Amino acid sequence: MSESAVGANINSFKILIVEKNLKEGRVAGNNKFIEYSATKAWLAQFDPKSQGSMVKMLQAMRLVSRDQFSESIRTRLLQVSEKVGGRVGLYVERELPPKNHPPEPLFLQPDIPPRRAYGPGPDPIRPDAGKPAEVGSEGIVAQLVSELCLEFPKKFVNHPGPDQLRKKKKPINNLILVTDLIGSGERAERYLDAFWSVCSVKSWWSGRISNGLSFGVVGYSATPAGRKRVKSHRLSPDVLIVAECPTIDTSFDEKQAREIKDICTKYAPSSGPIGALGFQNTGALIAFAHGAPNNVPRILYSFSNSWTPLFARRKTSATRTDFDEQLDPEEVVAPAKPRFFPGSRIRLSLYWPMSTKN
Repeated sequence: MSESAVGANINSFKILIVEKNLKEGRVAGNNKFIEYSATKAWLAQFDPKSQGSMVKMLQAMRLVSRDQFSESIRTRLLQVSEKVGGRVGLYVERELPPKNHPPEPLFLQPDIPPRRAYGPGPDPIRPDAGKPAEVGSEGIVAQLVSELCLEFPKKFVNHPGPDQLRKKKKPINNLILVTDLIGSGERAERYLDAFWSVCSVKSWWSGRISNGLSFGVVGYSATPAGRKRVKSHRLSPDVLIVAECPTIDTSFDEKQAREIKDICTKYAPSSGPIGALGFQNTGALIAFAHGAPNNVPRILYSFSNSWTPLFARRKTSATRTDFDEQLDPEEVVAPAKPRFFPGSRIRLSLYWPMSTKN
């Protein structure tokens, strides 16, 4: 089908969507992105009937600009620092070795008792050994963390190790993992597991009522399932995000979701271990200016001899100039005021979405 014909189809579908959204009090988003030539070329690969469903899927996506991402994460971290006692240790979420096995302890520790951890903290970035020149989203997050720690040294510490964490002067009581997205929750869970694998951390955690130790995860977005998985970790982390991550299941009714999933499966390039709906079949509908996560449907980022993706190899550089998400205040997840247990330094922070809509 020609690009002009695709454009005509898009316009008719958009009119129906806009009319429906206006009746429901919502405004359709991402129109500029959908009008982009690269997006139209991607849509032209589908049969005419499927194009309508794919337009709806793109309408439901969060497209996060670089400034929106950086400023939102920065604001959330500053909010955390204002609500806690002591300084905040910041750690950048990344893949931890070995793959397909429990992660190695985050800090160095002897193999024989007493297994007292020692040395510096973990590296914020460690490229894959097979791809030493490639750095993922952790590079963007690491830069943001570094800037905050340099600007506010009395509030934040960059990847503190056990030697720093033991210092009683200017204590670091709150350890925060920073990420862009909690999709399946597996990567954040593994990082928290790496903390737990350190015997000294277990000891500090057992005394948390007196020493005030707490853990948290700050990210731009999270799926409901991923957020639940991380919050259930034995370290009981607070999870603070900017906005919920839409998925196929949370964005559409059961019938429409099934139709979109079937199209994603039908057209997905048949290669690799990841399913048609993305890692662990999450079906996430989000992309950042620094890249698309592997939790989104594979038709968005995987190649084949007969398929050209919209975000080739998960890079969004061709379309990110049209990422201009403006968050509705009702979509922003707001932090609650922290509560303190009488007679102790430990805090309990609760976070809730201002709106119950997905």
